[in-house]
Amino acid sequence: MADKNDSSLNEKALLGYILSQESGDALLTASTILEENDFTLPQNRLIFKTILDMSKKNIKADYATLVQELDNLHILDTVGGREYIKSLLDSMDEFPSNPENYINYIKDRALLNSFIKKLGDIQKDAEQKPISDISSFIGKAESDIVSITQKRRVSQFLNMSELSDQIVATLVKQSDYFNKHKHRVNGVTGLETGYSNLDHLTKGWHGGNTIIIGARPSVGKTTFSINLLYQVAKRGIPVLFFSLEMGPVSIGMKLLSLISDLTTDEINDLQFLPGSKKEQIQVLAKDNEQVKNVKKLQSGLNELASLPFYIDDDRSSRILDIISKCTKLKNLVPDLGLVAIDYLGRITNGKVNDSRQAEIASYSNQLKQLALDLDIPIIILSQLSRLPDRRKEGHKPQMSDLRDSGDIEQDADMILMLYRSDYYDNNSSENFDSAEMNNNNPISQVFVSLVKNRNGPTGQLKFIYDRSHNSFMAAADDREDAPFNEV
Repeated sequence: MADKNDSSLNEKALLGYILSQESGDALLTASTILEENDFTLPQNRLIFKTILDMSKKNIKADYATLVQELDNLHILDTVGGREYIKSLLDSMDEFPSNPENYINYIKDRALLNSFIKKLGDIQKDAEQKPISDISSFIGKAESDIVSITQKRRVSQFLNMSELSDQIVATLVKQSDYFNKHKHRVNGVTGLETGYSNLDHLTKGWHGGNTIIIGARPSVGKTTFSINLLYQVAKRGIPVLFFSLEMGPVSIGMKLLSLISDLTTDEINDLQFLPGSKKEQIQVLAKDNEQVKNVKKLQSGLNELASLPFYIDDDRSSRILDIISKCTKLKNLVPDLGLVAIDYLGRITNGKVNDSRQAEIASYSNQLKQLALDLDIPIIILSQLSRLPDRRKEGHKPQMSDLRDSGDIEQDADMILMLYRSDYYDNNSSENFDSAEMNNNNPISQVFVSLVKNRNGPTGQLKFIYDRSHNSFMAAADDREDAPFNEV
């Protein structure tokens, strides 16, 4: 058996796996974690870079296409010729493993080598160069080391097919049986939102735009953003959701409830058996109603697994991580249509010396630039301050209520404010600060106010929020042709 700690063998096995895999999942995962310089062998660096470049040109890399591309670039002999490419495929048999194991080993080894080299450089500088300011020297050394440690493995994207199995596994555990994806219509000039009343005002989501969705806690902005992403993904357009607050299974469960039209209680009441998979769940149904629910759930899982819906749930994501991950996914999935970040206040920059307002202003500026660079719309969720709670004459939010607003109002192309009257029903003013609210009624009326629209009108839209099914629907009296209330 080959040594699993052999760097060259791990690199060859990973490249072989990428070349042999039809789905492309291994390449997507590797591209979000590895850089070409993480490979120790020069020929492997060249091959990995070539595969990434081919992906950007929508060319699937396999033995034949890679050999042709390397030959076209006049570097086939440099990497060892056809025999070496063939050896990449053979290496998987010599050292069989999950591709994530190869990726993690390569990344960890690259960081260790970088760490050891940096320690050596620091020691060499300390011994051979005059140090006029010891405190400054130590501070610089510490910063250099931190810059390496911060590159340790970050979470990878999860697509809906992968997540669906996790959801089913969770459901099995709950039952105590488990042991172990543009077109233009009606004046829409961008990406359709999926809601005709919202399209009427926005004309769709447009590349390069940043859209702020603001609301007080628990009003439903996360669920609203998931609904917006789903409306795009179900048309086969890839979307990416950065969840800095909620785990991927929780997000998947919201989507599953929305798609299957089953409440969370109806799903959890089913008794899931061991051996259940997303392709075929096995359930002990108590009655005909549950039999119907099982069929709806299976249909929902089938759709969920096919969605081009990517999730990143790294709760410690820095702004640079988000920019890097969006850029990498856009390169690998050129049709990426929409990105949402939940939420602005959870992003960090790895520093502690900036004011919070300055940080938020910086994030807003960088996300706006990212939207322009990638030519995609980016939805950014933001909590509001408590000013709406304390406002005596009505509690409808305003742009100035955006928490740590900084430059948000200036950078945003659109700002949507969510307001629920029942947020304040049956609450006395002294309870507002604790964000307590009346959640007894599963159906709420939500007003979505477009308070800023750089390239069009503003207005107020009415939605019905069904919390039990995690769905937002345009109210019956808020049709596309109905008059809109100006904000």
